Parts: sequence; C-alpha cells; structure tokens
Amino acid sequence: MIVMLNILYACDDNYAPYTGISMTSLFENNKAQDVITVYCAGMQVSENNISKMKALAEQYGRNIVFLDTEKAI
Repeated sequence: MIVMLNILYACDDNYAPYTGISMTSLFENNKAQDVITVYCAGMQVSENNISKMKALAEQYGRNIVFLDTEKAI
C-alpha cells in the first residue's frame, strides 16, 4: 500500500524562509512516507524563494506545487 501525505503551506515572500524550515522538518521526520506532496499557496513569493523551495523538495525526492493566490483574488 502506498502512503501519500499532502501538506498545504500558505506564505508570502517574508514568510518563505520559515516555510522552508518547516518543510525541512517535515521531510526529515517523514522519510518513511512513500509520497509527500507540498502545496504552497503563496502571494508575491519571489522567484528566488520559489527556486529554493523547489530545490529543497527535489533534494528529498518530494513533490511541490505552487498555487499563486494573488491571481485568485
């Protein structure tokens, strides 16, 4: 049986570093999970921070999906 874990973070560019710290903890403490997908609902998150979060997810072999909430308003 494949175990999937879906997580949603909401952040802006100021909170992105803390989101990255939380993601690191999530990945480190759930290595036994088969699939982890992180959804990041962000408003005005810089390309630099998006790249860092993508690299972090890739480092752990996890999925990340960015949702631009600014467009939803």
